[in-house]
Amino acid sequence: MTTTTTTTKTDLLASRPSWAKSALFAVYEVSECDYMTDYFATSTKRVVFLAWSRTTKDMFAEMRKAATLFPETASLASEGKSAEHREKYSMGAGYYLKASGRYSDGWKVRKADPSWYVSGESVEMINAPAPTAVEAAEPVATGDGVSMTLNAAKNGVELRFDSKPSEAVRDSLKANGWRWSRFGGLWYRRDSPAARAFAEAMTSKAA
Repeated sequence: MTTTTTTTKTDLLASRPSWAKSALFAVYEVSECDYMTDYFATSTKRVVFLAWSRTTKDMFAEMRKAATLFPETASLASEGKSAEHREKYSMGAGYYLKASGRYSDGWKVRKADPSWYVSGESVEMINAPAPTAVEAAEPVATGDGVSMTLNAAKNGVELRFDSKPSEAVRDSLKANGWRWSRFGGLWYRRDSPAARAFAEAMTSKAA
């Protein structure tokens, strides 16, 4: 059974690997809404450190992997698109996974820089080795707007685009055996020299 332990913010930051650009957290929120006065807010009751991340980019596939590390958030890994919240606008809460609405009670998983996100002197962390949430899918090449990933667990190559690629690019992907994963928000195909060459050419073209 996975439990949590408490560490100091100083020790957490001291343990930060040189490659870690950000971290993933499980956060329990409680609604403070007063619908009679149109007041909408939540208060944070628990913050649990889950894993370090190699990138600052928000990726729901990465959040789902991190969610599996903690029993209270494990179910978020299998939640559908409705759990993916995209609120990168003024007064929004950023990108995060949460099974219910923004102002409801419940757990969410989000990415943040621990140097500012951990506001108190102590923080919870899972009492188990915390691997990088993207360990099985480490980015190996990045261009402007597209990144290539090797997914060792699935023996695959993955391409992620910052925005929807053009019709010509999508046609090229399909013609070369790539398939679209709505769940992961990425294009993928089985790892092979041809797949890697195509992906590397794609990232080089975008760079």
